[in-house]
Formats: sequence, C-alpha cells, structure tokens
Amino acid sequence: WKSSLDMVKDSPIIGSGIGTFQINYPKYQGRFLSQPEFAGYNETTLFAHNEYLELTAETGVIGLAVFLWLVVLFFQSGIRELRTQIVNKQYILGLLSGLTAILIYGLFSYPLHMTITTLLFWTYLGILSSPWLSPVKEEAHDD
Repeated sequence: WKSSLDMVKDSPIIGSGIGTFQINYPKYQGRFLSQPEFAGYNETTLFAHNEYLELTAETGVIGLAVFLWLVVLFFQSGIRELRTQIVNKQYILGLLSGLTAILIYGLFSYPLHMTITTLLFWTYLGILSSPWLSPVKEEAHDD
C-alpha cells in the first residue's frame, strides 16, 4: 500500500487517470524496492489490494468523494425504504448487506475489478434505486 499512497501524494486532487494504476505502479514500486530493507521483494501487482486506495490514486480525492457520496446516497435510500416498508424488508436488508460485504471486501482486495462482484455491486445499487421497492399507492377515487 505504501507505493499506492505515494501515487496519491503525487496527484491527490484528480489522480493520475482512470485505468492508469497498472501503468504507474511499477515506477512507484521501483522507488519502494530500491530501499535496502525491501531489496528482497521482487513481486509486482496489477491492483492496490484496496479498492479505495486504488480509486484515489486513479481519480484523486474528488473521485473517491464522488464514489463514497454515491454509496451513501443509495444506503440512505435503502435505509429509508427499510423503515417504511412492510413487505420488502428482507430484500432491502439483503441488498444492503450484500453492498456492505462488497465494500468491506474492498478494504483488502479489488472486488470492483472482478466481473462478478462488479455486476453484483451495480445490480444491488440499481435495485435499491428502483421503484419496485416502493409500494404502489392506490389513488383515491371520488365516484
């Protein structure tokens, strides 16, 4: 993570660009490995093994803030629906739990760079934002 933090320090506001982590990482890793105490390491990686750190390296704090803002909005929406729903509570709770698991996993890995977890993540967000969760209200008819 040290090399990834160095990437963030060099371009903290807007990052180095989406998809540039794999291009830029070897340069930063070289600086890290040139230190005598780490000379025995010769591994390279394609990902930061921390979704938020990699996102910040690529998009800066602005990109991280937008991502987190989006996640918070969907969580707020889900929690609001959870409080008002009678029928769909188990679905909403399942969606929020699934999102939470992916987000926690992102602290130690790169789930949003794997097809299945990315698909699940965006599907969960889509379902949470869908009108399907809100019950259809019957209109009063004056006959």
